[in-house]
Amino acid sequence: MAGAGQVVVEVSVAGMTFVETQIRQGTDKWHDKPNLPYVPGTVVAGRVNAVGADVDPNWTGRRVVARTASTGGFAEQAVAGVDDLLAVPDALGLPEACALQPDGSAALGLVENARIRSGEWVLIEAAAGSLGSLLVQLVRASGARVIGAARGTRKHDLIVGSARTPWSTTPSRTGPGR
Repeated sequence: MAGAGQVVVEVSVAGMTFVETQIRQGTDKWHDKPNLPYVPGTVVAGRVNAVGADVDPNWTGRRVVARTASTGGFAEQAVAGVDDLLAVPDALGLPEACALQPDGSAALGLVENARIRSGEWVLIEAAAGSLGSLLVQLVRASGARVIGAARGTRKHDLIVGSARTPWSTTPSRTGPGR
């Protein structure tokens, strides 16, 4: 049941963040062990099937992606705050929206706040990770040039293989033009 300022989402897709995998494995050092019963999943995508008080009823039936309060996304239905809800356009699949939600908003916020200008050089560490790969795409779309750092051949190949224009594959310890 949705409370004030909340909606109930009929879950079609549930996402799991890297931190959640560590919590589930018991290897996370930063978060307390969850109380049982524990239902993982902080990101969900689906359709809103109920709205609480003070929530626009037009959300009902809409395709959305949302962050749950802290857990519960792996259930058939999940409660989310209306402020944690984003409408999903018809052209975007629910699995893709769910995959983009955790790091997509962070990447957009970073790029917007950095005020990157065309022609600038931007270093992106962990460029093969979920946040890093989104940052690489957004920074390049802004016209800036990317220095992508990643550890290991597989991650290096992932970065270079995702480029729309050629990348230098020669490692440099000092950066471009230095």
